[in-house]
Amino acid sequence: MRINPYLIATATRKAVPDIVAELLKGVHLGLFDLNWEIHCSHCNMITEHLNRLSEAKEQSFCPMCHFAFTADFSDRVEVTFSLNRAIEDLGLPSFCVPPPSLRSKFNITCFLGQTSSGIETLESGIYRYFCPVTLTKGMLTVAGEPQPEIQEIALTQLSGSAFDLPDLTVRPGPLRIVLTNQGHKISGLCLHAEALPGEIPPSELPRRLTGLEVIHYPHYQQYFSKNVLSARERMRISSVTVLFTDLAGSTRMYEQIGDADAYNLVRDHFEILIKSIEKFGGVLIKTIGDAVMASFLSNRAALLAMDDAAQRLRSYNQPLPEERRIHLRAGIHRGKAILVTLNEQIDYFGRTINKAARIQSVARSDELSVSEEVHADAEFQDSLKRLSWSPFRESMEDLKGIAGGQRVYTTNHLPPS
Repeated sequence: MRINPYLIATATRKAVPDIVAELLKGVHLGLFDLNWEIHCSHCNMITEHLNRLSEAKEQSFCPMCHFAFTADFSDRVEVTFSLNRAIEDLGLPSFCVPPPSLRSKFNITCFLGQTSSGIETLESGIYRYFCPVTLTKGMLTVAGEPQPEIQEIALTQLSGSAFDLPDLTVRPGPLRIVLTNQGHKISGLCLHAEALPGEIPPSELPRRLTGLEVIHYPHYQQYFSKNVLSARERMRISSVTVLFTDLAGSTRMYEQIGDADAYNLVRDHFEILIKSIEKFGGVLIKTIGDAVMASFLSNRAALLAMDDAAQRLRSYNQPLPEERRIHLRAGIHRGKAILVTLNEQIDYFGRTINKAARIQSVARSDELSVSEEVHADAEFQDSLKRLSWSPFRESMEDLKGIAGGQRVYTTNHLPPS
């Protein structure tokens, strides 16, 4: 049985982060298994079940739809938990029920050696019948004059992925399908129109823990930071928020107080930033000299992290002389990215990363610059109203390596009144 933390949260009214944290601890202790499951973007069937992220590949193929697609780490890769196989192994593959958008009919469940049936009234057309557990499928043609009396079809689930009758034809009207399972611990049968819908929006699916979400949990980074993609693989991310920070005036600081003391201040500033980043669900991707790169699931979370860091730095700086005070400049942008592995750690690649770094360079000491995409986010703006930041200064910037002028919005953190 697969455990979806969001379903547990609904049933128990507990916070999802607390549930995920306990489950990740359970995986670390050997009580649970961590599962990575790739879902077809058209039918939501599980196309790949992986025990480790290193087994994941960017391209996947759905045998139910005969459809090849690029897996999106932010909405088509689900992370679930199950009891460790040494404790319980049901011997069943991972599967999920068809989403409502398929308008599935019958939904018969049948255990080994049993027979089950269901009745539906069908209109003319071509349908697919399939088992989401065994991935067995067939085609049903409904054509001809309507038949008012109940027609009956007997199907048998064989071993492997096969029904005894892979092609059927009936007339429009009521139809009883009788399914006998002779080949698996559990089998089933669903039926939907052959014409598949377009990509199923994630909003139409039950809420689930995604790959992008789980790597932002501190417990994942603590226990499974080495569970990364293979060195030559990558995964698409449709949207992620990226934060870059840098020390303002660091060269002058090194000159004024010396390398050793400056290094200690830099280490202190890293500790402050990391605490703020992790407090609001971010993950430190890497440090580059005095700079920090981090990612967040939302623009709001990145803003709250920067607000928290600004408050911590103000307290840190207060007793120090000016030459020892730490002043940050930061930039936030959100967009598409590619998840990769670099130096055995997760990393990002793509234009969003480059733009975030360039936007950070617009900010001056104690300033935060954000892209137009971030500034337009209603949730970001709503959070900003509750925090101590100055009104944004809008500017058109020629960002190095990025074609065309870019609209950038800059603010600074205000001292407490």
